[in-house]
Amino acid sequence: MPLFKKNKIKLVAEVKKLQHKIELLQNRKDTKIKKKEPRILKNSDLMSFLKHSKNSIVLIDKNGNILDVNKVGKTFKKENIIGSNVFLFITEESKKIVKKAIASVFKIQKPAIYGSSIMTKEAGLIYYSSSITPIIENKKVIAALIEVEDITEEINIQNKLKESEEKYRTLVDISQDAIIVNQNGLIKYVNPAALKLLGASTPEQLIDKTAINFFRPADHEYIRRRVKNMRETNTFGLLVDEKIIKLDGTVVEVEAVATPFILSGKPAIHVVLRDISDRKNMEVLMKIKERDTMLTRHVDLVPGSIFQYQIFPNGRTMFPFASKKIWDIFEVNPEEVRQNASLAFSRVHTDDREDMIRFIRKSMTTLQNWDSEFRVNLPSKGVRWIGGHAKPEKLADGSVIWYGYFSDITERKIIIEHTNQSLQEKDVLLKEVHHRVKNNLQVISSILNLQSTYVKDEATLNILRESQNRIKSMAFIHESLYQADNFSSIHFSDYVANLLQNLMQSYSKINQLIKLNVNLKTIFLNLDIAIPCGLIINEIVTNALKYAFSNNKKSNEITITMRTEGKNIRLEIADNGVGLSKTIDYKNTESLGLQLVVTLVSQLNGSIKLDRTKGTKYIILFPK
Repeated sequence: MPLFKKNKIKLVAEVKKLQHKIELLQNRKDTKIKKKEPRILKNSDLMSFLKHSKNSIVLIDKNGNILDVNKVGKTFKKENIIGSNVFLFITEESKKIVKKAIASVFKIQKPAIYGSSIMTKEAGLIYYSSSITPIIENKKVIAALIEVEDITEEINIQNKLKESEEKYRTLVDISQDAIIVNQNGLIKYVNPAALKLLGASTPEQLIDKTAINFFRPADHEYIRRRVKNMRETNTFGLLVDEKIIKLDGTVVEVEAVATPFILSGKPAIHVVLRDISDRKNMEVLMKIKERDTMLTRHVDLVPGSIFQYQIFPNGRTMFPFASKKIWDIFEVNPEEVRQNASLAFSRVHTDDREDMIRFIRKSMTTLQNWDSEFRVNLPSKGVRWIGGHAKPEKLADGSVIWYGYFSDITERKIIIEHTNQSLQEKDVLLKEVHHRVKNNLQVISSILNLQSTYVKDEATLNILRESQNRIKSMAFIHESLYQADNFSSIHFSDYVANLLQNLMQSYSKINQLIKLNVNLKTIFLNLDIAIPCGLIINEIVTNALKYAFSNNKKSNEITITMRTEGKNIRLEIADNGVGLSKTIDYKNTESLGLQLVVTLVSQLNGSIKLDRTKGTKYIILFPK
């Protein structure tokens, strides 16, 4: 075909030149042509052109008879061709085309171009690209020149390419992997597997659609970088796992590989996608199986039974899952209760069965956790104590399932019973101790009181009275503990009330002129804090009763406040009396009472401050 295009113009020009010379020759009187031989063959210029033309040129009449030929190649002999009809060498499928072209040239007197093929014994099928140019004499076509170019090699290459493309397309069409051709970001081809993978029924649903939109938006930038790198380096894309979005919006996991290539002279990308959802699901199932196996091993190591217990609306009960150690709880195998739980609950002690049913029904109604302790009567072990804990969940079918565990708590129950018995014995013993200490302190207090009846000296009487009050303050502590159910701490506000009542009775001569303001929050103190704290209150209130109100005014008040401040307890004892003299250093004084206060505050790891602005006010802080 290319060779024909190059020589076409030259051929037409030569033919016109020859036609002009032919006309001149025909006008000469001395020119005569034999009847059996066409006049055109006597034209020396035409014969010279036929001889020296680079292409094969055949001279024919209007019926296709070959008048002359310049080149026949190795396949034919010239003497066998001249005089023959051109249609003898043309394949059946080409004859119609050639006949039409020849008829057209002789009729409209214009050149024609066509393609044809001939069959030879030696070379087989040969393909030609031909053009027919008319030779006109007296405005009539007397013959035609056929210029022939052998394009067999090109046709064979095209046929092989077509065959290769058809094989490739067949392989692509039957491929189980999705194959997509992407050019300029648009989908240009999809095979049937790609239609199925992307959820399309026809190629038109995908062709010219933006390819990247079938990937998750979060992956777009990453994919663009990969495509750019692949184009710049002209290398295969790595095999990677991706997630694509089907037309219906569902996400599919695929394995993708991309290859750059040239399509119609422009860069394109050949993408192969393989659906790996089944493989991923299998991997998930394998992981779940491995996890379940590992979980089962761990569950079997738990000293108790992990279980799922389910109740259906029709009342049927079962254990969908129970670890092997359910045997230790009910002496049943997991398989025996997987569909029916009645065998397990038949082991529950008859005295505990109704309570257990009531707890389960309450949990089923309120969907609150079920906690219970009950007895079972086992064939081999007899009566055992079992502890159960489970969390309920309501299911769509109306049933309720509990996730929980059972454990044998028999040994713990025995230990608790022994411990409780021991504690009861110790409680009795402690009560007796506090009672005897209180009695002994009261005996000492009574002895001091009896002794004071024989003492006439007022100073000695005050010493005895103060000692007696100190002893009573400690006796009140033991009395409170003896009366309390809890020996670890006492209700300090009740204790202070008894202590103040005793002090007011001891100084009954002046208590009518003094008002007590007590503001104590509900505070519980242990024995180690309560005794020194009680003695501190006893000493400071005693000093106030004895020395603060010598002016006999009517509005004499003692205020006691106690509250918690963070991790500390704040105790304030104040009076509105004459106040402690500024010359007295309360931390370094010969007064036994104040010495005792400072020492006891130090024992409590606390601090003490003195405010003399309005009477006397002690501020004491100590940790709980």
